[in-house]
Formats: sequence, C-alpha cells, structure tokens
Amino acid sequence: MLMWIFEEVLKGPDWLITRRFGIGMEVRNLLRAGVMTLPPEDAIFKKNAVYINLYRENRILCCGQSFPLQLLHPSVYSLHNPDWSLLFPMSTPPGTTRTGADPTRRDEETQGISAEVERLVRERTAELLEENEALRQEVGELKQAGEVLKKAYTELDDRVRERTTELERANTRLLVEIEERKRTEEVLRESKERFIAFMDNSPAGAWMKDEQGHLVYLNKTLEAHFKARLQVWRGKTDFELWPLQVAEQFRENDLTVLKEGRVIEVVEETPNPEGGSTYWWNFKFPFQDASGKTYVGGIGIDITAWKRTGAALQESEEKYRNLVELAPEPIAVHRQGKVVYVNPPCVALFGAERRDDLIGKPTLQFVHPDDHEVVKGRIRQMAEKDTTAPLIIERFVKLDGQVIDVEVVATPIMYENMPSVMVLFRDISERKQAEAKLRAVMEREHLRATELDATLASIASGVIIYDTTGAIVRVNEAVRKMIDRTSISLDPIHFEERQAGFGVLREDGTLLSLEATPYYRALRGETVQGEEVMVTRLDREPLWVDTSAAPIRDGGGAIVGAIAILTDITERKRAEAALQRYAENLGRLHHDLETSNREANLYLDILTHDIGNTENVSNLYADLLIESLNGEAAGYVKKLQRSVQKSIEILGTVSTIRRIHRAKTELKPMDLDAAVRGVMEGYPDSIFFYHGAHHQVEADDLLTVVFNNLIGNAVKFGGPEVVVTVRTEQDDGFVRVSVEDTGPGVPDKGKQEIFQLYEMKKRGVGKGLGLYLVQILVERYGGKIWVEDRVPGRPGEGAAFKFTLRPAL
Repeated sequence: MLMWIFEEVLKGPDWLITRRFGIGMEVRNLLRAGVMTLPPEDAIFKKNAVYINLYRENRILCCGQSFPLQLLHPSVYSLHNPDWSLLFPMSTPPGTTRTGADPTRRDEETQGISAEVERLVRERTAELLEENEALRQEVGELKQAGEVLKKAYTELDDRVRERTTELERANTRLLVEIEERKRTEEVLRESKERFIAFMDNSPAGAWMKDEQGHLVYLNKTLEAHFKARLQVWRGKTDFELWPLQVAEQFRENDLTVLKEGRVIEVVEETPNPEGGSTYWWNFKFPFQDASGKTYVGGIGIDITAWKRTGAALQESEEKYRNLVELAPEPIAVHRQGKVVYVNPPCVALFGAERRDDLIGKPTLQFVHPDDHEVVKGRIRQMAEKDTTAPLIIERFVKLDGQVIDVEVVATPIMYENMPSVMVLFRDISERKQAEAKLRAVMEREHLRATELDATLASIASGVIIYDTTGAIVRVNEAVRKMIDRTSISLDPIHFEERQAGFGVLREDGTLLSLEATPYYRALRGETVQGEEVMVTRLDREPLWVDTSAAPIRDGGGAIVGAIAILTDITERKRAEAALQRYAENLGRLHHDLETSNREANLYLDILTHDIGNTENVSNLYADLLIESLNGEAAGYVKKLQRSVQKSIEILGTVSTIRRIHRAKTELKPMDLDAAVRGVMEGYPDSIFFYHGAHHQVEADDLLTVVFNNLIGNAVKFGGPEVVVTVRTEQDDGFVRVSVEDTGPGVPDKGKQEIFQLYEMKKRGVGKGLGLYLVQILVERYGGKIWVEDRVPGRPGEGAAFKFTLRPAL
C-alpha cells in the first residue's frame, strides 16, 4: 500500500522529496526494490545536465532553475513543476490503467489521497523522526565510539611502534651479545688451550684439588716426574696416593689455605719413583669457579738439587769457618771499611776481651796512620783486579794504643754473600825489635865485640854473623843450645865446611843449595824474612828454624857481612806434625766424622789452643834460660818439664772429651755421696764442709770429673786457706748441688762467659777446658750449671757453682 501511495504521489503534479537521511534511504530502497522506478529518461539528467541539490533554504535547483519547495513535513518537501512529467513520467499503480478522467473526480480523489497520504506521511514521519533521533544518537555514540576507537587505534599503533622499536633494539643487542658470547667462547677456548699448553710445558709442577681433597688437575711436569697419568689419579685423595705422613702434611696445608683464604708458601717432601725424596717449594692458593665452588690450587718447584747444594755448601762453609776459627794466626775480615769478623787469635792480639770489641769498628782504626795510604791502595788493587795482595810488613795499633809490626797478606772473598777482604797477619814485633837492636848495635858498636856479645846474648833467638867470605865470625848462646851435643865446632868456618857438617833442607825435604841459603843471599844484598828450613845430621832429631837474614853495610853502604836470626820452631813443627797425623787419622775415619762433626771441631780446638799455649810456656822458660848466666838453669828446666806435664794433662782432658762424644749416652744410677767423697780424698790438706748426700742420680763414671774440676779449681785459685762447702738438696724433681768456696770469686760480667770454650778465666791467669767439660757432662746428665756469688752481691768473697742432676728412678 505504501509503495502504491508513493507511486501515486509520484503521479501527481506534486513531487515529494525527502531531506532527511532516513527518507532518502527509504526512497533508494524503494527504487532498488522495484516499487519505485525511474524511467530511462534518467539520461535526461545526463543530457540536460540535471542536478538536484537540497538546501537548508528550502529550495531545489533543477536544470539550472530554482523552484520553491512546499513543506509538507519537517522532513518532507513537495515540488510543483508543470514540466515534471516530462522529466519523470510516472507509472500506473498496480491494477489500474491510465485513462482520461474527470478533473473533478480526480481532484476529489486527489484530495482524499492527499489526506490519507498526509496522515500516513505524518505517522511515518513521526516514526521516522523517532528512528532518525535514535539513529542520530546511535550515530553520535558511534562517532564517539569511533573517536575512542580511533584514539585507541592510535595509541595501540604508537605502542606497537614503540614495542617494535624496543624489540628491534633488543634483537640488535641480543645479536651483539650472541656475537660477543661466540667471541668470548672462542677466547676462552684459546685461553684454555694456552693455559694447558703453558702449564704442560712449564718446568714447575701444577695441580688442583676440590674442597674434599680430590685431585682434579695435574700438569705434564708432575705426570712425568711421578710417572703417573691424570686419568688414573683424577678423583683420588692424597691418602690414596701418598704415604700417611706425607698425605697428612699435604691435607693440613690444604686446610690452612681453605680456612684462611690466602696464599701460603711451604716446602713439602714427596717420595719419588726412584726411591729417594723430592723437595718441592710449593705455593698453595684458594680459588673459585663460575659456580662458586672452591678449590685449592698449587704450583711447585723442584728444589731437591738446591737443598743438596745448600747442605753441601753449608757443610763446606762450616769446615772453612772451623779452619779459620782454629787457625793459630790472627785472621780478620773487613768490608766497606768496617771489620765484620775476627777469629780468637785476632781478639787476643789486639787486647780485646770479646769479638764485639772489634767487629763494626773502622778498619783503619787498627792501622798506623803512616800506613793508611798503603792499605787503601792494596784494597783498591784487590777490588779492581780481584787478586791477592802480596805479603808486606805493616804497623797495626792495638786497642790500648800500642803499635805492633805485622806481616800481612790479604785476599778478596765472599763473606755473608757480599764482597769482602780477608786479612791474615802475624805479629813480628819481637823479631823486628831484635833486628832493630842488632842493626843498631852493628852500626854503633861494630868493633866493640864485648858489647856485641852482650847484645847477642840478650836476644832470645839464635844469631849468627858472617864476614864477606861467608865465615862465621860470631854466634850467640841461643845458637849453641840449638845444636847442643853436636860434634861440629862453632869456630869460624866457611860455607862449604858447614854444609858438610849440617844438612839444610827445604820444607818439602829437598836439599837447599848453597846459593839458595838465606845467609848466602844476604851476602849478595838480599833481605830474607821468615823462611823455614830443617837442619839435619845432628846428634838428635832434626832441628826446624825460622830464618831471617840481612846484609851488614858500612857507613858508605858497602856490604861487610851478613847477619842471620834463627828461631827454634821445632816444637811448633812437632805440633803441626801431630796435627797432620791427626788429620790423616781423621781422614781414614771420615765416615765417623760425618756423625761426629762436633767432636772433630773440638779436637781441632784442643790441638790449636792448648798445645799452642804449652809451646808459648816452653818458649818463655827457654827465654829465661837464655837470659840467665847463673846456675838457675836447672830450675828453669824443671819448669819446662812441668809444662810438658801440663801437655800430658791436656791430652788426658782430650781423651775424656773424646770418650764423652764417642760413647753412646748410657746413664745409670750413681751414688752422689761416693763421687763427692772420692774427690775430697784427693785434697787431704784442704778444708771442706760437707754433711753427706743420700741421693742416687742419673749419671755415669765421669760424674767424679765434675766434682774434680769444681773442687780442684776452688783449691787452685783459693789458695791453702780456702774453705770449700758442698751442699745437696732435692727440689722440683731435681737434685741441686752447690760447690762453694771462699776464693777470689767470679766478676758479674764473667759469669756467663766462664763456661765458654777458651774464654779467659776470670779467677786467674791462663786458659782451659775444665769448666767447659763440666758443662758438657752436666748437660749430658740432663741438668744445667751456673755460677753465683757465695755471698749475694759480693763477688770478691767467693763463688758458688750450682748445677742440677736428675734423680735415679
């Protein structure tokens, strides 16, 4: 019906045009559905360029003309155009025909239809208005939603772009990280290969263990040394690879590294496949892997050869030091102008009490100022050429200011790992004084024979004077005593006759020719000093003499004779021969020396000191005999005999000490009271206070030697009126013994030194081994010994020697 109505509407002169969007859509829908049709004359629109536009001014422009619009409804307009039919011929409603009609009827019908159409239009218009309003609201909401959606799309697009940018950047970083990781892995692989190559070719051993002590790495150096394979040793602990003692030491050091978290440096010993031991200088350190797991790493250097070399060097140095210490002549070492070492004879020569009195002092302090430049020149020569400075005569200055003449030879050495100079010298003051005396006498009183004889007689050494022909013109008494009991006359004879009576040999035993004798050379203008020769074919054993010779010149310098000074050194040569015999015996007993080094050193101490002391005493008494022209010679000979007996006593002490060192320490219960009383019986004239001792102590048969030395010293130094008190008591698990006397006592500064080997005795003159031997025995018995004042604070009222012994169980 609606379609018809519209079709009918289209028939009339009035054309309805909708302005609203909804109505326009309805018209289009009707046209599309075929209810409303446009004739083919739509070409008219194209042909006549017809344009229809709706305006808010309620007018329509059609074919270039403006037509008024009649408002039928707010949304509907009507167009009155008498030519409209030309443009849009209307179709006939369904079921009707187009015929000519009565105009009146047609108006009526038109009015009725218009009223009905108007009603329908109004109803439809109202509905359409409602629908349009709803659509308008919906469109507004859609527009709003569209704006929101557009904004959301915009934001989403921005976020997508941002996220895309971030992903692109992340992807770029990831690619860079992957590339860096590849390079890092390659570097790590190369580093690992270099590490393994370095460690496997390193001369040092390297290993790694975990916290439980399981081996995780071993380099090729250790594999080769121990003939092992890492595949076999990996995962094993030290207790599976080494002896228990070695494994415990390894584990203890590893735990120290883990506990303290630091590097430690240790020397460890391992058995080697050849059956010996290897010493390793090991550096152990903690470290962690990437997962935080802790390990113990180690790098070790084989120092077995160093250890052996060091031990041999130490042994060699000890022997050399002992040789220097035991040398009978003074020896000193200086460096950079300071004295750094002196041996005991050097301490004695300069009048010092101990080494510290000389060590550290300037070297030139002990050289006469006139000889400073000479000494400096010799030091420079040794430093530049590294050669020994030859023997010369210099003047030294003792601590008390006394000037002495010495023969000096020096050589560069390494001392305490630093370049130094060792100086060996001999005091020739007496010889120089003798020579000076002789020269002075020869110059002043050459023709006064009696005065010359007196002068010669005052000289301890033998003196022989020759004329220019070699004939002996004068000898002193010392020469006669040297060749006592010989059948050769000492009347003036020539060299040839003297050579026939005596055999003069060199030190090596070869015959000394006439031209080589000191006397002959002196007649040729040469000065000879300190040559040792042996004179044979006497009625007794060969005579050794130290010979010096010099020409005798007149006022004009012409040689008028020669003088020779002979010093009897037979006793010294005997001592040297004895020393040589001892050395040969010690050489044959070398295997014993390896375990008795201290004993060997002690023997050398005895041979160089006590026998030397005995020789000095003998020479002293011989000097007295020379100087004496009366009948007291027999008394001096007795004193000389007592000196020999002293030597025998020293040899007895040597035997005792030798017994101590050679015998295995086997202590047994000893009666202390019997030992004390046994010694006291040997001194029946001395005064003793002793109440007895009922103690059994751990000792041996040499216990009496302790009391014999202590009581003997008290009697010897205290004199006939000395009172000796022996006390014993048991305290703190020890038996304490005190030997006290009323003698001269021991000064405070000497209480520590009195037991040292060859220290000057503080209670008398001379040197000895007695207290040193006592100290050895007491310590052998497990005790200790010391000395105090008998009356505290009063050293001059006597000494108290106290020592402890262990009671026998």
